[in-house]
Amino acid sequence: MDRIVLYENDISNILFSTKYDNELEIQELVKNQPGIIELSSIFDSPLLIIGRETHRIDVLGITLSGIPVIVECKRKDNPDMRYLIAQIFEYGSALQNKNFDDLDTYARNYFNSERCKETKYKNKSLLEALSILKNENSDYDDISNENIQETIYNNLKEGNFYLLAVADEIDDITKGTIEFMNSKLGGLYIEMVEIKKYKANATIVFVPQHTNPTSTIHTNSSKKRVSSGIGKTTVEEMKSRGTTQQNEHITQIINIWENYDDCSIVMGTSGLSMRYKDIAIFWLFVDSLRIANPLKSQLKTKKMPEKLYDDILSVFKRKFTEKSVYIDNIIIEDFKCVSEAIYKLLNGVKVKES
Repeated sequence: MDRIVLYENDISNILFSTKYDNELEIQELVKNQPGIIELSSIFDSPLLIIGRETHRIDVLGITLSGIPVIVECKRKDNPDMRYLIAQIFEYGSALQNKNFDDLDTYARNYFNSERCKETKYKNKSLLEALSILKNENSDYDDISNENIQETIYNNLKEGNFYLLAVADEIDDITKGTIEFMNSKLGGLYIEMVEIKKYKANATIVFVPQHTNPTSTIHTNSSKKRVSSGIGKTTVEEMKSRGTTQQNEHITQIINIWENYDDCSIVMGTSGLSMRYKDIAIFWLFVDSLRIANPLKSQLKTKKMPEKLYDDILSVFKRKFTEKSVYIDNIIIEDFKCVSEAIYKLLNGVKVKES
């Protein structure tokens, strides 16, 4: 029997794996504690639950970046486990025929029902609930959130969903089938999450494990660039909307930034985030470059010097006047100077005014 050791106040306690009472227990766990499946190997942003058993979907959610989430819960000993994959695709197909207003209705109905235990969402619309979630996650790099309603609409239209199979344990046959289909389907991918339950007396611990994570980091000329995920654009798609001059500037800006150690590019739905380690420094769109909105709060979260944000902003404004600049107006040598100075600041090196 599987077991874990729990240490609390220097006292150890052995907890043994145990069965869930029923599938409703798994659903309730995911619904009431979405953080249990909010794994960085799956999601790019915080998760909001907007429905339980909505059109037969066990748990319906949406990420702060505007991507719908379908969660199907099963126990290993459920004879319907073999139908898990078909159910997920059936629900995904049905959801693709919905629009933003439909999701808003589902969310309002759920928020006002007894099933929703988070009273802060009562009488709220979907956009209002997402705004609350965004305020609670002020350091989230929300480049995908420029127009969240349009983003949600486009993801529904394109069928860009997170599809999750959640169980206490997923049998080998189901795992093999999901892995096979994932390798053949291209744009669709079913994530598998096992949540083990451990218990000793009145103490219960749930341990989630993402059983089929895929690496989202690909090498680009020895530099790290996060590839496009669900609902995300690519550099090529981004350039397809730009002029020749804008595209030349975008290419040069990306190349300059990726040349620094610990600097990377993360794609969003309409542009990209230029990061130092996991801190968003700039947002780059086809028509503009700007200081990332969550930069100040992210620096604070990382316990970096309080003056650092003001210093970064000062360096940027010396060349570009405001917190954002049109791509067409950027002189590449100016960006090179700005990025070099900001990189030095991030590494604790003082920068002279020039």
